[in-house]
Amino acid sequence: MKLLLFHCSRVASKDLRRSNRPKGIESGAPAGRSFSDVLLTFVCVEPWDGEGAIEQAKSTILNHLRIIRRDHVVITPFAHLSNHLANSKQANLVIDALQKSLQTTVNLVDVLSFGFHKDFRFALSDVSVFGHPGSVAFRRIPSDAMSEIHALIGTLSIEERNSLINSLRPTLGNRATTTSRTPDH
Repeated sequence: MKLLLFHCSRVASKDLRRSNRPKGIESGAPAGRSFSDVLLTFVCVEPWDGEGAIEQAKSTILNHLRIIRRDHVVITPFAHLSNHLANSKQANLVIDALQKSLQTTVNLVDVLSFGFHKDFRFALSDVSVFGHPGSVAFRRIPSDAMSEIHALIGTLSIEERNSLINSLRPTLGNRATTTSRTPDH
């Protein structure tokens, strides 16, 4: 899952036409909505996203709400953050689950329509707080499996990591590079 977060003073969205991609996309009725002083959260669901990704996304969003001292999230499905998209049914289920999970903690959670090309306008918070921590952020929420792999690799010594990378070199080609230090977590 990928998230792009903006603290916005204003957000307006109007559905223009139904999307025809990905194939089989399901969408509801067209809508137009506007909001003030919100955490606008673009969400891109990938095929491997499950409950762990939903909980990590919730934690990330709640952290940003604390930073900007707000209690209103607007979620918009946004396929443009990844080349690896979940099918529309899974994406809708994950976004619905994220919304329900956030509603247990957050005062207001709105979700913009899924499956439409939108006329979309938003304004970042006014000049007095523009650029504050949390006003704009991108987060990659790893899948449950990737989190486990990353944690496992973090337990290896430098020599063990280099040995693993060398064994993967025929598969990964130039992307496989050895390391001389501990990776940043």
